[in-house]
Amino acid sequence: MTVLSATLPNLGTGALTMREDKNVLGTSKESSLLQTASAFYKSFAVECSKAQVSVDMFLFSSVGDSLQPPCCVNRD
Repeated sequence: MTVLSATLPNLGTGALTMREDKNVLGTSKESSLLQTASAFYKSFAVECSKAQVSVDMFLFSSVGDSLQPPCCVNRD
C-alpha cells in the first residue's frame, strides 16, 4: 500500500489536529510534541504487519506530522 499525503489526515479514524505551538518550543512541554497524538497508526501498523502488508507513507507536509516513526512501531 502506498500513501501520499500533503496535509495532516483530518477525517475519519486516524484524524489528527495541528499540534505545532511556537510558545511550547524551548520549554519543558516541548517533549510532548514528540509523542504520538493518536494510537491509531501504531495499531494499524501492527495489524498490517500481522497480515504481511507493506505500507509506504510519503508525507509532504510543511509542518511537523504527528505520526510515530517506524523504528518505534515494530516493538512488541
